[in-house]
Amino acid sequence: MQTQCVFLKLRGFGFGVGEGQPPGLVGHVAQEVVRIAGQINKPLLASWMGAQSVQEGRGILNAAGVPTYDYPDEAAQAFVRMREHRLRLIWLSETQSAHANDDGEALPVVGEMIDAVLKSGRTLMTEQEAKQLLQVAGIPIVETRAAYDEDAAVVAAEALGYPVVVKLLSSTITHKSDCGGVQLNLLNAAAVQQAWRLIQDNVAHLYGLAAFEGVTVQRMITQKGIELILGASMDAQFGPVLLVGAGGTLVEVLQDHALALPPLNHALARRWVEQTRIAKVLHGVRGQPAVDLAALDDALVKFARLVQHERRIVELDINPLLATPEGILALDARVVVRA
Repeated sequence: MQTQCVFLKLRGFGFGVGEGQPPGLVGHVAQEVVRIAGQINKPLLASWMGAQSVQEGRGILNAAGVPTYDYPDEAAQAFVRMREHRLRLIWLSETQSAHANDDGEALPVVGEMIDAVLKSGRTLMTEQEAKQLLQVAGIPIVETRAAYDEDAAVVAAEALGYPVVVKLLSSTITHKSDCGGVQLNLLNAAAVQQAWRLIQDNVAHLYGLAAFEGVTVQRMITQKGIELILGASMDAQFGPVLLVGAGGTLVEVLQDHALALPPLNHALARRWVEQTRIAKVLHGVRGQPAVDLAALDDALVKFARLVQHERRIVELDINPLLATPEGILALDARVVVRA
């Protein structure tokens, strides 16, 4: 009868499988396993099959602190649970660190901005207001200008430089793309004027002219990057719940996102992103460089701090949040507040 014993060294653990012990050698094999366990300086899990014939060996292993299992799949499951436990302890430590490093103070300017919106009788911020709020929180945005007539839209476009993007400005319509309220890659004044009229006609047809307040104008970002979504909503039990994942116009189709609770530090932010499928793309694929992950981590930490300390923010969505090798940029934002 042959004796087989296999040891695997896996990130912080040892895993052993043994079967078919010759009579009289069970104790010797067990002592050898104990010796090896002492050398590898890692937790060791052993699967020793053989029922009653290996009870002596199992006793020796257990006395030495080596747990034994009847079958390899049971040992493998135990290994997975031990790893999960270890990771949770690390995450708990990071969460405590995030709490300790949080100064507990809200951003005064953010509060003033929300006060102004509520005093106007609104709960939905305009895109320009939402981006200004993000900028105050330290999240990079693309410069955006409001225009309330056709000529002002052209002036804004020429000041920013072509090509530009023109989008609907409305305090009642939340999803601009659904009503043709986003016009991209406009190369000259005539294109901006045409975009103004098209957006105005689309809104008037679907919602009435009162829903059209003007447009916003911003530079057309041409650099390649990964479109993400970063969001937060207020839960009655948990408070602000954070969401990150693949963004853009297909966000509902892709359904690739992960949830988290504030506060965050950079380690927790990175672990949060790594739970998504899009994380592999962020690290660089098919010869494309990785995005600036440090800048992304920093934006996530600041985003979490914003919604944690300003509880009047009911919903906050950045979509898309463009991640590139040079940094990150909020291209569009939506904020709903309450009194």
